[in-house]
Amino acid sequence: MLIFQRINQGDLLLQTSQFPAVFTGRTNLVKEAVSILYETNQVHIAILGAGGIGKTSVALHVMQNLLIKEKFAERCYFISCGMLPDAINLIQGLVQAIGLQVAQGKGPLDVLLAYLKGDQKVMLILDNFETPWNSKGQTEVKNLMEDICSAKSVSVIVTMRGTDGPGQIKWHKLGGQSGLPALELSAAKEAFCSFSSNGEYTIKEEDPILEKLLIQIDGMPLAIMLIGELAKELPLNDLMEMWNIQKAAVLQKIGEQDNRLASIEVSIQLTLNILGEKLSATGEDVLVFQGTEHLEDQIWNFYESFIDNLPQDSIARDNQLEQHIGNIFKILEIQIKRSFEKSHTKVLRKLCNYTKYYPGLLPLVEKHLEWKSQMILSDQTEMMFLQESILSFMGEYGKAIEVINCVEELYKSQINEEAGNLNVITSTSSISMNNTIERTQAKCY
Repeated sequence: MLIFQRINQGDLLLQTSQFPAVFTGRTNLVKEAVSILYETNQVHIAILGAGGIGKTSVALHVMQNLLIKEKFAERCYFISCGMLPDAINLIQGLVQAIGLQVAQGKGPLDVLLAYLKGDQKVMLILDNFETPWNSKGQTEVKNLMEDICSAKSVSVIVTMRGTDGPGQIKWHKLGGQSGLPALELSAAKEAFCSFSSNGEYTIKEEDPILEKLLIQIDGMPLAIMLIGELAKELPLNDLMEMWNIQKAAVLQKIGEQDNRLASIEVSIQLTLNILGEKLSATGEDVLVFQGTEHLEDQIWNFYESFIDNLPQDSIARDNQLEQHIGNIFKILEIQIKRSFEKSHTKVLRKLCNYTKYYPGLLPLVEKHLEWKSQMILSDQTEMMFLQESILSFMGEYGKAIEVINCVEELYKSQINEEAGNLNVITSTSSISMNNTIERTQAKCY
């Protein structure tokens, strides 16, 4: 059964990527997309490729082009789909992003399609579309996309990992059948020097060490950005040596497969290791690197999408996750300490499907629960039940029972509050929660 999340424009805005300050080697791709969008009555574009290849940056530059603004006016909408896990929530996200009002007696899908099938030209940019597409409700998402794309006045851009656009839709694949290519060396040099400018060290594009490092990075924009930011405060010689050490460790673990994915992992591990060493002597989470929060957010965005897009095949999925789980735990801990976000809850929920990672997950779930004052009751109890499941699996039955007792007290308090305010208690909800508590208690005892 598909269930609505509470999604508002503020949630969508927080998920929307910022316009990239550094953008090199993609001008021709942007011109290609703008040309076909401007000159064609309707076209659907798929921006495809690996994580960290720069799909979102290309989409944002297309959206900001003056010709696009001229054609679509204020009817160009960017929707980050990372928090929209199925068709129902995708509909709600679109309604919120466009600013539509759902009148009484009308459904959100009816209102959405009525707007899209009007006479005015509309462009939708669906970023990180792999999240809803790879959900269990893919059929519903496919049907929704085909309904949207059938509206003659609507053009759609999707960005997603993979080599094919969603559904039975004619997609123009930007960059060719394989998706976006890696950056050429000249563009990679320009980007690296832009990221590392205003640092302690002056880096020139003709530096032979820079060329060697960029060849190792393999033209991946995310890796170039991460290492370029580190080069503000570390000399290239040191970064090259650290890269080689880190890469040797990664290749020993995963072998000589998927060089681009290896480049991303090496750059993320290297960045996290260096940032970790920059913790203050007092143990407080005060990092002295300039732009540290930006680096962390880029890594988090990569891994949030990475987890959404794990392969369906269980062996391939386990292999990919095992390669990156250490980095995921590190960045998740940094993010949870900093603030409460619904995306943290979503990632923890997904990781709890893998019992072999329970020892590392338990402290993260517990740290996340320290933000319980900002959670709605259902999210808080869900996290507490996940905490109990991990504890029970690990044989910590006494602690598991303590968690369940806390859930029971929390639930009783909520019932008393509702009864006092409304004199009404929803019996179905009460029975469901009580049954959950009783099953869990029986398991622990």
